[in-house]
Amino acid sequence: MKKVFIIVIIAAIFSSCAQSGSKQTTIWTPEYELNWRKQLNNDMKERLPDDDKRANLVSYMLKRFKIMLPKGLESVSKDSVSYLARKIGVEYGYLHEKEAAASATGIVPTRKPWTREIARAFREAALLDSKPEELKANTILCDCYISELKKAYPDSVMLPVPHDTVQKIAEICYNKLKIKK
Repeated sequence: MKKVFIIVIIAAIFSSCAQSGSKQTTIWTPEYELNWRKQLNNDMKERLPDDDKRANLVSYMLKRFKIMLPKGLESVSKDSVSYLARKIGVEYGYLHEKEAAASATGIVPTRKPWTREIARAFREAALLDSKPEELKANTILCDCYISELKKAYPDSVMLPVPHDTVQKIAEICYNKLKIKK
């Protein structure tokens, strides 16, 4: 009788374990993911017109969102989703920029946390060949450049800085400071 009782208990335990596993649900159903895929795709159409590149970015973002937000995008505020989307976008861009730069130059870009030494190195490089009469204007331009670079890479900076990023930031600073090129 004891053996029958033990077998029944073991069977009940296995049964309850199997049932509890099958009752688990996730917010990330195929329909939920498809809705967000469509939403993200529509939101990015203007900024990223290439369908293939946009589809790859959306897939990457959804993969990261599933990991970061297992309870779905509604589980956090819109500001948090926006922040995460920007962070994931930078991460995605960094991964692809790294591949492109490495194939073009042989140098593999790396991310370095912002430190005073890195800011000082940028400043020294920018002011290295400045003539005494240009030093003040170049220092202001350099400060703008570092400030904008920190906006583009708030947590860490990619070294070497991608060429297109250098051009965009230089243009922003020239326009801000109303400097003729």
